Amino acid sequence: MNVFVKILLVLSFALLSACGGGSSSSNSSGNTVTVSGSVVNGPLVGATVSIYAADGTLLGQALTDEDGLYGLDGLPPSDSYRVTASGGTLDGEDYPGTLIGQCSELPCDITPLTTLFDQLADREEIPYAEAAGLLLSWLDLDTDPFIAAHQGAPVAGVDLTAVRDGLLNHPEGVAGWISAVLAAFDDASTPWVAWMGIPTVTSSTDKVWMDRNLGASQVATVHNDADAYGDLYQWGRGIDGHEQRTSSTTTTLSDSDTPGHGDFITTSSSPYNWRSPQNDNLWQGVDGTNNPCPSGFRLPTTTEWGEELTALSITNRDTAFASPLKLVSSGYRYYGGSFHSAGNEGFYWSSSVIGISARYLYFNSGSANTYDGYRAYGLSVRCLED
Repeated sequence: MNVFVKILLVLSFALLSACGGGSSSSNSSGNTVTVSGSVVNGPLVGATVSIYAADGTLLGQALTDEDGLYGLDGLPPSDSYRVTASGGTLDGEDYPGTLIGQCSELPCDITPLTTLFDQLADREEIPYAEAAGLLLSWLDLDTDPFIAAHQGAPVAGVDLTAVRDGLLNHPEGVAGWISAVLAAFDDASTPWVAWMGIPTVTSSTDKVWMDRNLGASQVATVHNDADAYGDLYQWGRGIDGHEQRTSSTTTTLSDSDTPGHGDFITTSSSPYNWRSPQNDNLWQGVDGTNNPCPSGFRLPTTTEWGEELTALSITNRDTAFASPLKLVSSGYRYYGGSFHSAGNEGFYWSSSVIGISARYLYFNSGSANTYDGYRAYGLSVRCLED
């Protein structure tokens, strides 16, 4: 898209959609108005919404309903409104902070993104619309994905589950997440790392890695930490459920890159692949087909794994765990569907292919190296920032 056109679109969104993109209606009667909208990060239920006039005067308060909607009648007109939402619950859990939005048009929808707009505008003492334009351009967005998803039109390529998890799991709640995202904005660093709250570590090779396996709930505390094992992917498959250790199996091979189900595909004959025919072009780079990593991340090549082995002096499972990457002995899933070696050995895919196989990192109690493996195996994935 032409940069000038994109900037115009972004500014138009900032002036209109971000401040009034919800589905709730507003109306006026005489000298009063109804200020309404939605509070969206889920939606947020039972939050206390405070509505302020342009001069900072508190006009009134309301609670969000089960759909995250709010409304307050009989308020005086204002050139703009600043709306805050505190407390409430998201999926039954207490929400850890306050969301904010500013609106010159109604309805007025509030999301984590509008909160970012507000905080940047306040910090830099610039108009809200200008702050919105800057952040949207940095995030390469033309609309607020929270509002879009709430309206049933999710933005392609935006994993709101990851964004929400990053926000909710931040030790300092919404405020800490906001600070982290704005710090990344200040440094002009990869936006989606902070946006999704993806925790990373930096190796002595200066490469930035996710600090845990895909699907893991935490960083490993010991080499056989089951909570850090994560999922097991068949080489080249996307996130479709097959990677979960509880997934069912099927013997029906896929004739496309997307099998259309979440079963682990088993096989008993060469080339021992879940896909027929094979496709060597899967998982190739950050924009590669079926890349399971978050935006801005990809699988490492076998060369990059080799560089980490050398730089971090990884020679066995103990040194793999002791490294900054905290690699765990998460085991593997056989191409017949059974599970093996969890707690004893580690198997990590690379994006590299060789013949009918793909390359992977392997370590046990006495060694560590890269090898070839059939693509129907289920192995761990650790993502590398591109």
